[in-house]
Amino acid sequence: MLNYADIETELTTKLNADFTTLGINESVEAVLEPQTDKEARDLTQFMDGSKVVVKYLASSFGESGGMNQVSCEEEITIGFMFISTNLRNTNGLYALFNIIKASMIGYRPANCKKRMIPIDLKPVEHMNLGVVYMMSFKTSTMLVQGFDDSETSVNLFKLLTSKYLPLS
Repeated sequence: MLNYADIETELTTKLNADFTTLGINESVEAVLEPQTDKEARDLTQFMDGSKVVVKYLASSFGESGGMNQVSCEEEITIGFMFISTNLRNTNGLYALFNIIKASMIGYRPANCKKRMIPIDLKPVEHMNLGVVYMMSFKTSTMLVQGFDDSETSVNLFKLLTSKYLPLS
């Protein structure tokens, strides 16, 4: 089963690796969404480059499929909040938008069934933070009644399917 914290961490790690590969890791950093007011203040207090804050935004759920067992698709929206003091130079937000699109379009996070696609890019109003934009992407996973990916559930599933389903 998908864990929102895990997907945020995975995407943050991927972006920082991409920034290192591109040689811009000294001026651009991907970070997890701050959990406290102090972390939020620290995020921008000593900012000398650009930050990309990775955050789970929302989920929507599809119609249930199946008659005996409930299953449905969960569409997950992930946000990338860009915070910077400039738009147009080599490491400005406009260049960073293209880097994030190139990194995320088509990427399939762990435990997701679909590759990520962009939804939108919008300016966000924040006081005293500099220039702030939010780019959203979506991916999806399947939710199945009574099934999780713990070892016990997987072993039980294997036992039941091997005992009651004929091998072909």
